Amino acid sequence: MSILRKIQKILWCLKHLDWFQTWKLHRLVKHPKSARLHVYNRSNVHIDKAASLVLGENSSLSINVLNLKRDILLPTTLYLSGDAKMICNGHFTMYEGACIVVLDGGKLEIGNNSYMNASTIQCASHISIGDDCAIAGDILIQDTDFHPVLDDNGQPKPISKPIHIGNKVWICAKATILKGVTIGDGAIVATGAVVTKDVPAYSLVAGNPARVIKENVVWK
Repeated sequence: MSILRKIQKILWCLKHLDWFQTWKLHRLVKHPKSARLHVYNRSNVHIDKAASLVLGENSSLSINVLNLKRDILLPTTLYLSGDAKMICNGHFTMYEGACIVVLDGGKLEIGNNSYMNASTIQCASHISIGDDCAIAGDILIQDTDFHPVLDDNGQPKPISKPIHIGNKVWICAKATILKGVTIGDGAIVATGAVVTKDVPAYSLVAGNPARVIKENVVWK
């Protein structure tokens, strides 16, 4: 990185970093000395007293990151309620407009070098996201229906079921990932797909409901 680039980055951070929220989270969050936490302006961060945000060794969490050449336009939200838990096991970036809500009793685990754009994750049970995952914009990942649905016998079905997203998964814009789904390593979820069933590794799924349209896919 050139000296000019470094100076630009420092000046941008001085202007856009929310120093108070960053300091406050550093005091609240369980993290080793090797972990990094940055909260930028227009970030809405709330962590209940019983909730926890945990950063692993050499991990980092950046909230509301944007390109150096642009100003932040949309707020980013991180909300952990009740005894919710969020674990970052590596580098994770929430770009402008991203929203994460972990409800009471929910657990969200995120691997290394994954990121999300202006999308929403709502976790009431358990959502795990692997390493090197790309979550584009206008995506909904939700492991709960919020309201019970009755079966043929009038009995309520489970409201929440875990979601597991493997390593190097690419979820394209406007896709929806519903409860109880496992997405295999290297898979691609096409734009606008509604995923209601498991996705095999290294496959491309599309449609509503999503189905496999190509196998042995590779993306960079």
